[in-house]
Amino acid sequence: EHYRNLQQLLDNAAVVVSTRSISVAFFRQDERVMKAVLKTTKDRSEVYLTTLHVSDESAIRRALKKNAVIKNEYGGV
Repeated sequence: EHYRNLQQLLDNAAVVVSTRSISVAFFRQDERVMKAVLKTTKDRSEVYLTTLHVSDESAIRRALKKNAVIKNEYGGV
């Protein structure tokens, strides 16, 4: 079920942070918080999904505090 909603999560993420130079985390909250992490190869020619799971609001707050913020439409911080 989560994979079916992956594109919607990526397109409509409320929070997007750069977790490392080659990784980006996306958070979206509907009925529950979902987290997806994409990682690129060093030459950025390929993109891989490394994480897709149910998360929580505290994970969003931690991500916003310790990572470079690309997008923040989260009202809980």
